[in-house]
Amino acid sequence: MYNYTSSYPKTLILLASAFLAGIVNVFGYAPFNLWYLSFAAITTLCILLSLQSHSTKLIAGIVFSFALSSNLGSLFWLHQVLAGYGEMPMVLVLGVILLFAAYLALFPTGFIALGNICFKKQATRRILLVTPIMWVLGEELSGWLFTGFPWSSLAYTQIESIFRHLAPLTGAAGITWALVFVAATTALFIRQRRLIYLFTPICLTGLLLWLGTIVYTDNLTPVKTALMQGNIPTETKWNPELIAPTFKTYFKLLDENKDAQIIVWPESAIPVLENQAVNLIKTLDAELAASHTSLITGVQYYDHQKETFYNGVIGLGLMDRANTMHYEFGQSNRYYKRHLVPIGEFVPFESVLRLLGPIFNMPMSSFTRGPKIQPNIVASGLNVATAICYEIIFSGEMRHQITKDTNLIVTVSNDGWFSNTNGPYQHLNIARMRAMEFRKPILRATNNGVTAVIDSLGNVVKTIPENKESTLRTEFVPTKGQTPYARFGELPMWVAFIFFFILCLANRLSKLVYITLYKIQARLFKRIKHDYEEH
Repeated sequence: MYNYTSSYPKTLILLASAFLAGIVNVFGYAPFNLWYLSFAAITTLCILLSLQSHSTKLIAGIVFSFALSSNLGSLFWLHQVLAGYGEMPMVLVLGVILLFAAYLALFPTGFIALGNICFKKQATRRILLVTPIMWVLGEELSGWLFTGFPWSSLAYTQIESIFRHLAPLTGAAGITWALVFVAATTALFIRQRRLIYLFTPICLTGLLLWLGTIVYTDNLTPVKTALMQGNIPTETKWNPELIAPTFKTYFKLLDENKDAQIIVWPESAIPVLENQAVNLIKTLDAELAASHTSLITGVQYYDHQKETFYNGVIGLGLMDRANTMHYEFGQSNRYYKRHLVPIGEFVPFESVLRLLGPIFNMPMSSFTRGPKIQPNIVASGLNVATAICYEIIFSGEMRHQITKDTNLIVTVSNDGWFSNTNGPYQHLNIARMRAMEFRKPILRATNNGVTAVIDSLGNVVKTIPENKESTLRTEFVPTKGQTPYARFGELPMWVAFIFFFILCLANRLSKLVYITLYKIQARLFKRIKHDYEEH
């Protein structure tokens, strides 16, 4: 095999090609959703990796170049948050985004480099078996370390492809593995022209089509819903002088849609602490119950005893069908956000970082985490799992809210931080993945957009335009039951990974034993020969 490391220009060509492939991969994410371009990009990456079987440094460089450009493109919306609300100069913003993209790129790079060390002279096995697993492990670690940021998983490029049928079985991680595996087989077919590599993805395609026919949950009676998008400017949302107009906006939308069975207001739709609006909320609760309507709304709560703030959601109006549950301050029919946004909702090392500038002193950046496991909110007799904004990207944590009796998911958000970027659409696609994994419809209410209803298969039923005061009226079909992923999470996949690594270890140990025995044998033979010659 040709040694590409011996030629500096050709090394640059490999790195540049990987960088360009990463840019192409960006078009697999929302709002483009061109999944086939992402597949082509990852196939190109696997071809580049197959060209070099010995240099771990070059393989690491290829993967890093691909992941860096992909992260830069998919996460460029961060500039709006950092510059628009963090008041950072653009030069510093670009530097931060570059460093963050590089940090995320280190995860697949490190794991795939490790795989190359273990299978240095076995290029086919490395590309076909090791690379998909190592990429998944990299994504899993990046989604956990330092609170995690699994926003740009490769799985989200395949929202519209047949790989989506793996979601209820394996979650997003399984989709990432399958995507890289099929791309690897395609790359090997292109390189070696062996039909076995073409046969494998064809068989997997047939399996995926069959999986798409399996029914995991039972449908219930359709429910009328109204999701309200108040379009309150983020920069003025907490202005005391504008509290009354905000209430007026949402009450007007509410009065027009009380025939809906479930109404949803977005994150922090009530622009004051719950503590300051108890009487108003009680009155609202009674009116909704009298209209046989339930409301799920975002509200913030202050615990005087613990001196802590919570970002929460409460259920009002008709809760259980018998109308025996009513709102009381501190009631159980609520949810407190568990996974907070670093810097935005809590600041690590507060005493130091808050002194550095406005980015570390944004409004509402001192929240406390809610409990790990919280009961579903009850609305119109249905059990509702809840996710607030950022939480929807953590599928493993969402599993804690999904039981066999959960009927739907409500996610409330304020995506006004993203402004007119790709961020809201990527956020929407991530919610679609959660619907696919759990086979639960999702009601997604946002302050500025994208407000949407997603069915249990992950299809967007209806949306309303961004940056517009409006109400989304439609029906959704709640479900009952659990998918394999909801029950077991990624446990089966982890078992398979552990088994694989045991085999790898056994392979390495067998080689080590063989080499050791060979050396001992050679030394013994040499000693016997030496003794024979002396005598």
